Amino acid sequence: IILLAAAVTGARLFTADASGQKAHPAIRERAAQMLKDGNYKEAYDIYSVLALDPKDDPQRAADDMSFAVQCLRNLGRSNEFDGFVEKVIEVHKDNWRLLACAAQLYMDAEHYGSMIAGEFVRGPHRGSSVIMNSFERDRVRSMQLYRDAIERNIKGPDSEKGSNTSNLYTSYSRAILGNRGWNEAWRLQYLTDL
Repeated sequence: IILLAAAVTGARLFTADASGQKAHPAIRERAAQMLKDGNYKEAYDIYSVLALDPKDDPQRAADDMSFAVQCLRNLGRSNEFDGFVEKVIEVHKDNWRLLACAAQLYMDAEHYGSMIAGEFVRGPHRGSSVIMNSFERDRVRSMQLYRDAIERNIKGPDSEKGSNTSNLYTSYSRAILGNRGWNEAWRLQYLTDL
């Protein structure tokens, strides 16, 4: 029933106008208002459909994913973070901006969870489970995504270079450092297989 409701909602959101173009700007405005008003479930439904759309505006896809993740956090559904972000990455795997945004989302995510039936579930969990810290796991995934973003940025047209590229490298360096300040810089000698 939930999947059917999501499909119907998605179909309603993306009805084409007379010219055959999707009305994404109006939908984004509606989602932004819902997010502002605290209607996180409804805002998530819209932002997730936008982010998972292969034809989403490459300049806006990262924002759509980021707002959807913000809604998940506000709803207390952090256990859905990994699955959602990885699906969006698969859909937009050539969009360096989205890959960089996903890398930052991994660095900003809750870095704890539980092992349940051999699978890591992010966030709090009721019942018996083995509590796990996922910071290093998230840091490695973030570095992988930044590396992929840099590769795609380098291969992209010259219009995508400039200050965005410098920000990309700066963010990557923060992920590499990953809470290893001056006192723990020695930990950088550990090699990580990316």
